[in-house]
Amino acid sequence: MPTKVRLKPLNQQVIVLFGASSGIGRVTALKLLKSGAKVTATARDKTGLDSLKTEAEKMGCGDNLIALIADATLTEQVQFTADQTIAKWGRIDTWIQNSGLWLIAPFEETTEAEFLQLIDVITLGCARAAWVSLPLLKKQGGTLILLSSVEARRSLPNNSAYAAAKHAVEGFVESLRVELKHDKAPVNVTTIMPATIDTPLFEKSRVKMEGGEFKWVGPRPSYHPSIVADAILYAATHKCRDIPVGTAAWIFMQLQKISPSFMDWWFDKSGWTMEKTNMPKKKEDNLNKPIEGYDNITGDYYGSKTSKISIYNIIYNNQTMVKIGAGLGIAAGIGAVLLKK
Repeated sequence: MPTKVRLKPLNQQVIVLFGASSGIGRVTALKLLKSGAKVTATARDKTGLDSLKTEAEKMGCGDNLIALIADATLTEQVQFTADQTIAKWGRIDTWIQNSGLWLIAPFEETTEAEFLQLIDVITLGCARAAWVSLPLLKKQGGTLILLSSVEARRSLPNNSAYAAAKHAVEGFVESLRVELKHDKAPVNVTTIMPATIDTPLFEKSRVKMEGGEFKWVGPRPSYHPSIVADAILYAATHKCRDIPVGTAAWIFMQLQKISPSFMDWWFDKSGWTMEKTNMPKKKEDNLNKPIEGYDNITGDYYGSKTSKISIYNIIYNNQTMVKIGAGLGIAAGIGAVLLKK
C-alpha cells in the first residue's frame, strides 16, 4: 500500500516559498504568516523582500519569517535556502515554487537566450525545487506545490516561450508523481494553474510586439492574486493534483478538450486585441535581472475590473460543505416525496 501523505495544519508547518516579493508570492507569504506558519520567503529583489519583512513585523509575525535573496536558476542558492530553513526550524513541510517571468513576443522574434531564460526560471526552477526538497519532504511527509498556468493546457499566441516552459512543468510532474507513488513516498505534488491574475508580472515583462511601447497583459477576465493564494494554502493542507484558479481557467481547459480548433480560431481572431493596452510600457524588464519598484500584490492595469471571487474555486475549496449540502438537499427531496405519500 502507498504511504499515506499526512499534511499538518498551517500553524504547524514550515514552508519555503520562492518568488515572494510581489503578486501571488507576496500575498501567499502574508496569508501563510497570518495563519501561523513559519515561512522562508525568497526573491531576487531585495527591496521587495525588505518591504515584505516590514509588513510581517507590523502584523506581529516577523519572528516566523526568514527573508532570503535567492535565484531559482542557481542550484546553490536553492540549496542554501533549504539549509537555512532546516537550521532555523529543523524541517520543511511544504515547498512552494512560484518564481516566474513573462515574455510577450512572436516566436520568430524570440531569441534563443530569451527562450532558454524562461525555461531556466520556470521549468528548471521547478526541477531544482524538487531535487532539493524531495529528500527533505520524504522524511516526514509533505507537499511540493508548483505554480503552473492555464497555458500549460492551452497556449496563447505570442507566448511560445512561456507556454513551452509551463507545458514542460506538466510533463515533468506527471512522471514524478508516478515515481513517488512507486516508491511509496509520503509526498504530494500539486500544480496550481491560474488564468489571468492581476499582478505586477505584466509591468515587469519584456514586450517585443509591434506597439511594444505599450503594455501587454493577459486576456480578461482577471482575478485577484488572493484567490491563487487561497488555492495554494488549500493545497498545503489537502492532497490535490491540479487546481485551476479562476472560473475562466476551468472553462478554457474544457473548451480545449472539446475543440482545440475552435480555440485556434478564437485566439487567431482576438489573441492580439485582448492583450494589447493603451498604457505606456516602461523600457526596463526583469527577464535577466531584478528591477525595483514593483513590490505590490496587484498590478496597475485591471483595477476595479479584477474579480475578487471565483465560483469554481469557492466550490473547489469547500468540497466537503458542497457534498454535505448536496446530501441534505437529496435527503430533503426524498423526505418531501415520502411525506406526500
